[in-house]
Amino acid sequence: MTTGKALTEALARLLSLCLLPLPVCAQAEAESRASGSLELGPMYVSDGSYWFGQYTGLVDRGFYLDANLDMTWRDEEARSASLQGWNLGLPSRSVLFRAEEQGRFKLRILYDQLPDFVSDSAGTPFRGVGTDTLTLPPDFSLQDTLQRDLRPLDLKTERKRLGTGLSFQPSGSWKLSLAFDHETKRGTGVLGGALGGAGSNILRNTTTSLLPAAIDYTTDTVDATVAYARDKLQWELKYHLSLFSNQNDRLTWDNPFDIGYQTGRLAPAPDNQFHQLSLSGGYQLPWRSRLTAVLSTGLMLQNEQYLPSTINPDLQIGNTNPASLSALPRQSLDGKVLVNAARLRLTSRPTQALRLDASYRFDERDNQTSRDPYDYVLLDTVYAGERFLNQPTSYRKHSLGLDARYRFDKHLDLRLGYDFLAMRRSFSEVEKSDDRALSAKLSFKPWDHLRGELKAGYARRNASDYQVPEEQNPLLQKYYLADRRRRETAGAISYILPNHQLTLGFNAEYVKDQYPDSTLGLTQATRPAYGVTLTYVPREEFSVHGYYTRQDFNTEQAGSAAQGFPDWSADIQDTVDTAGIGAKYSTLQGRLELQADYVYAKTREVIDLKENSPDPGGIAPYPDLDTSLNSLQLSARYQVRKNLAWRLAYRHERFASSDWAIDGVQVNSVPNLLALGTESPNYRVNLVSGSLNYQF
Repeated sequence: MTTGKALTEALARLLSLCLLPLPVCAQAEAESRASGSLELGPMYVSDGSYWFGQYTGLVDRGFYLDANLDMTWRDEEARSASLQGWNLGLPSRSVLFRAEEQGRFKLRILYDQLPDFVSDSAGTPFRGVGTDTLTLPPDFSLQDTLQRDLRPLDLKTERKRLGTGLSFQPSGSWKLSLAFDHETKRGTGVLGGALGGAGSNILRNTTTSLLPAAIDYTTDTVDATVAYARDKLQWELKYHLSLFSNQNDRLTWDNPFDIGYQTGRLAPAPDNQFHQLSLSGGYQLPWRSRLTAVLSTGLMLQNEQYLPSTINPDLQIGNTNPASLSALPRQSLDGKVLVNAARLRLTSRPTQALRLDASYRFDERDNQTSRDPYDYVLLDTVYAGERFLNQPTSYRKHSLGLDARYRFDKHLDLRLGYDFLAMRRSFSEVEKSDDRALSAKLSFKPWDHLRGELKAGYARRNASDYQVPEEQNPLLQKYYLADRRRRETAGAISYILPNHQLTLGFNAEYVKDQYPDSTLGLTQATRPAYGVTLTYVPREEFSVHGYYTRQDFNTEQAGSAAQGFPDWSADIQDTVDTAGIGAKYSTLQGRLELQADYVYAKTREVIDLKENSPDPGGIAPYPDLDTSLNSLQLSARYQVRKNLAWRLAYRHERFASSDWAIDGVQVNSVPNLLALGTESPNYRVNLVSGSLNYQF
């Protein structure tokens, strides 16, 4: 059968399958079978909170519909279709339809929504929210009329995605696939708009406004694939296309500060596209070995029309005369970036006890965007008086990994690893850097009911000479480019009673990073963590579980207010505690199932500032940052009969947080800043739901 004829026949079968209704008569039931479940019931939320319902849509007090659907149809010719739906009564709903004939074709159609409710405590004096022009009311005064002109602002977005995919197998070895996804994201977000102030210190006199920015994005993706698979050889050729479109190419706002310039303008994310062609495959070698490879090449393009260098025609050169800017060297960036990658991996098991793994990875970002001289405008208002060339950053990265695992016997297992990474960059403070890492892991099982593991690792990054940019303190290095030494150890042990009624586990980890050549910036970081788990099953119908984990993130930083040697330091400690306990009980021959779960989580950040100046002026300590979560969930499920069950659930959640950076900060509390007046999220919510589940 030719491929064209096979494709035509498969499309005809697909059309007949999609148009065939579910069987409703005895004769149809003899030839096909339908099954599924439907869950339906009310939900009640006691209090409204954006934070509680951020990604579900349960943000307002009141009733909601809990609706879920799962339907499947099959016939004797290995054809099937299914329809599934989740959260159908909520803004986070999803619907998936699938149809297939085994060994011939598959069809997928998906629709889903994902809300993101960020804040309902914001406020702004700007008018025109949702457009590309934000204006202030007449006679607006930041000090006198702000409260009168302030309007509430909801920060939220919603994604909607419609996707479809079709795969077709003209023969047992070949497979053709085509998929298309269309996604939109709309709502209101936040952008920071800054304007340079007058005077000798431009940055110190800078004014900033937090702007309610309209979000209207569209992303279209296409994936086309040809795959081939036989006993020893498998390969796949794939083309991927991504098109991003931003319906808003600019945002203009009235300046609420009296600095001589009345308007500001900025450019949001530009339209862009990405094309990628990849070839992946695997081949089975002798001696229980396998070679896999992935080769890909991609092209990123961005050609959005430039906005003028500034919206303000008369600028300062330093503090003196106004100047006319030179014309832009081109109408758009005409950005072009090639991204190439290669992955090779060889796995082998020459003996039953030995397993070897070697991998190589190459990544390249070749930025071919043209370099041109541009007038340098500071903060949309101050002309620096000179022109600068743009810097199209590029890099090449080579990674090598070697791994060996030897199993001495059923009680002892040793694994050794070595990793090497070489980076080469252009237009960067560091041109070259090499990372080397050694790791070892010992797994042991002295008895059937006791097992554990120990891990240790050491990594070292060496970088070439740091090229300090102009106007940066020469003692400061970016931590991700600086020399680094990393040591890490970890261990875990678990104990299981012979009758498997009780399981105890303990794990611990410690990681330490040091930056020996960094005088300013991040100089050291440690990350200790440990945890315990417990599971108790005294009877088949009853079980209890619990856990506790603690993570600490400690960093040491040094700074210089005088742009010289360190004259202050900060020790920052972030602590995360998480605990949980739960129980499950089944009775009445399994018809009634009860479940309870409680989770507690608490985070705290402590910032300890120290002044090292010989003439200290006193540094006020930062308040602690705290969050806590208490969540209790109770549920009961009763099987009324074979195909009907009801479920009751209760959820209590209490969240508290404090953030000195925003709590109590009004829209005009901070000089030279127009804020949004948001508050840290705090809520106490009860959620009650009941539903019937019918199976057919």
